[in-house]
Amino acid sequence: MKSAIQVFIGLLFFTVFAQSGETSDIVVEYTIKSLRDIEEIESEEAQNIVKETILLMDDFQFELLANKDVALFKMKEQLVSDDIPQYIYNIAVVSCDGEEVWYMDKRNNTKIVAEQGSGEPVCLTYDQENQWEIEAYQKQIGDFNCYKATTLRKEGKRTLDVEAWFTTDIPYSFGPLGFNGLPGVILELRISSVVYTASKITLDKREKIIQPKCVFKESYEGYYKRMDERMNAIINQGD
Repeated sequence: MKSAIQVFIGLLFFTVFAQSGETSDIVVEYTIKSLRDIEEIESEEAQNIVKETILLMDDFQFELLANKDVALFKMKEQLVSDDIPQYIYNIAVVSCDGEEVWYMDKRNNTKIVAEQGSGEPVCLTYDQENQWEIEAYQKQIGDFNCYKATTLRKEGKRTLDVEAWFTTDIPYSFGPLGFNGLPGVILELRISSVVYTASKITLDKREKIIQPKCVFKESYEGYYKRMDERMNAIINQGD
């Protein structure tokens, strides 16, 4: 018989949370899907690992809590069967950035991402501006007409392509993973090979939007530079 354990993504990552916060006007729930081409992976063992992680990711859900000024994007509480290997679960979470909690405040241009790295919780201050290019494409997502926009996100040496579909019917300038700056909420976001798609939108839903607080802070760019340096050091050890 399968049993389930509750894994609290987000709350476990912070040593301290503020006790007061603002209240949301909307809550957008997202499902995710991986577009990774398994056939491009040479190793059969690696293919099987990726298949398991993609299957697990199909059950993950994220949510965006927002009002006109502030927003919080995070992974929802996840029930995980105890027959799933921990390393498969960890790979699945990292593959869809489920270890990240994004907080945004338009009034003072605050954008932070709190994440659990290799130890103590880290709050990263994010200073990159989203330079969007709105394109002449439209499609329907649920009951909403959406418009296409594209941008880039730099993570150290990596530059990721980003595609967003937003609706002006909900004039909140927020979306998954800290993306903002469009004239409407983002209902679908593709970054690299992962797609976040809105599955439920609840208007006039009052939820607390609480800014996470961490012991350790650094810049987003500095964090990924440090990760690149650490990876290079590991690679050079094998020379």
